[in-house]
Amino acid sequence: MALWERPRPATEARRPDESGGFGRTLLGLSDRLRRMPRPWLLDLGPTTGGNIEYFLALGCRVQADDLISGVVARRRAAPAPPTATARTSRPLRKPTAPAPSAVCTVDYDTGQFAAVLCWDLFDYLPPDEAIVYGRELRRITAEGGYVLGFFGPQAGAARRPGRRFRIVEGGVLRTEQLAGEDLTAHYLANRDVLRVFPEFDIAQTLLLKSGVREMLLQKRRSAPATIVA
Repeated sequence: MALWERPRPATEARRPDESGGFGRTLLGLSDRLRRMPRPWLLDLGPTTGGNIEYFLALGCRVQADDLISGVVARRRAAPAPPTATARTSRPLRKPTAPAPSAVCTVDYDTGQFAAVLCWDLFDYLPPDEAIVYGRELRRITAEGGYVLGFFGPQAGAARRPGRRFRIVEGGVLRTEQLAGEDLTAHYLANRDVLRVFPEFDIAQTLLLKSGVREMLLQKRRSAPATIVA
């Protein structure tokens, strides 16, 4: 993991492998971060120098912790699960037993971050692990803070490579393929996303032509205590 608080020279962007039309929710998050005093932001993907520079320019303090690459590597090493279909997919349920601590290593203080960039992390997580990661991300997100995530189009989607999201000029997102074997993405319906993040409201959402859903989720603030005279 790495921490940045000062600008560094921007790195030259490589030619992206694909473009998915991503980015409008990123602009919505950027507008919100710009109005905060030096907010902490956590990037859980394989980041780039340009991405770091983008958020530093907004006044953020940036923590980079590439959980996605680790999850993708673990998925590739494990036996492939049966492919779900739209007819057989079921609502996400809580795990029947605690997941091992090695599954999720989100080792940060409670309420530390004003925003967390999940990118497409949850596409790579089976249901029980999604619950575990969601619990930890809820814990480390400050009240009123945000989680940005991209969720796959449908159950039974075609296999695809892992992805890196690169921020280019104007806050537009481009995707790059990660090296390695393609994976079949896990599917979370909207109701399942809200089960993973029950203390959050949808601040902004966008359905892309590809069927991918961009979601910007905001953690609710605790209600003030009522004083009884």
